[in-house]
This record gives sequence, structure tokens and C-alpha cells, in this order.
Amino acid sequence: MSFKIKITEKIIGVSLISLSCLFLYYSIIGFNQILKLINSAGEEISILKVIKNYHYPFIVPILGIVSGTLLLFRKRIGWIGSVIISFTNGIVIAILLLKSFNNENLDEEMTNSEIIIFSLIALVFLIFGITLLNKSFREKYQPTKYTWSIISIIILMLCIDKILIE
Repeated sequence: MSFKIKITEKIIGVSLISLSCLFLYYSIIGFNQILKLINSAGEEISILKVIKNYHYPFIVPILGIVSGTLLLFRKRIGWIGSVIISFTNGIVIAILLLKSFNNENLDEEMTNSEIIIFSLIALVFLIFGITLLNKSFREKYQPTKYTWSIISIIILMLCIDKILIE
């Protein structure tokens, strides 16, 4: 494997870890604000409802951190997870941006700078995913048909979970 591919692998791994940590941080802040609103309203909190409604913003960043770390250690499962997280995040962010354009009931409209930032983040994740599908990576990690089907199913499940269930 060439030096450029090793460097690319490390850059993607560190970037996935960094972006996932950032997403997790903002998810925790947002979740704390939601809990404060619920407590101030005097409503009772159902654990099952909390898990159903807020599992995605915690699971995907944690998977991104784990996948990025394993990719740094050149583990096959790290490559598989990084492909899944990269494509899932890119697709979900892009679809949510498109949904926000079509939703006239939004309380807050996104500013142009927010749209640009989220578009760039989605593009970066998709570029990571496409880069990880490079022939050099495929030769190194040797995915089978079974691996490709697992990757596809998990990406599909995570996208459906975020877009349709929430």
C-alpha cells in the first residue's frame, strides 16, 4: 500500500473522530436543553420515549468515533464502519437539507451560511465514503459480497431510521 493511501486513511480516520466528537457534543447540549424544557414544564419523562426519539444523535457519532479509531489502527471493521458512517452522514444531512427547503412550517429558517456549512459537511462525508471505496482500499480490506450487502443494509437502516422514524 502506498504512502499516500496510508496518509489518506489516517486523515479520514482523524476527521471522522473529530466530526463525530463535535456532533456528539452538540447532541448532548441539545439533549440537555430539551430535558430542561421538559422539567420546567413539569412533564414526566418516559425513558422509552427518550430512547425512541433521541437515540440517533448519540449512536451515530459514537459509531463514528469507534470506526475512525479502528480505521487509524488499520482494522477491517474500522474501514467497514467508516464507509457506513461516511455515507450515512452524507446522505442524511443532504436529505434533511432538502426537507428543510420543502418544509414551510419551519419555525426557524436556516440562514445561507448554515445551508453552506451543512452542505459542505455532507459533501465532505460523501467524499470520505467515495475515497474509502477507492481500489487501493478495496484491495487492502478485500470486501466480499456479504460485506457489501451488510454495508448497504446498515446504511439503508440508519437513513430510514433518521429520515422516516424521527
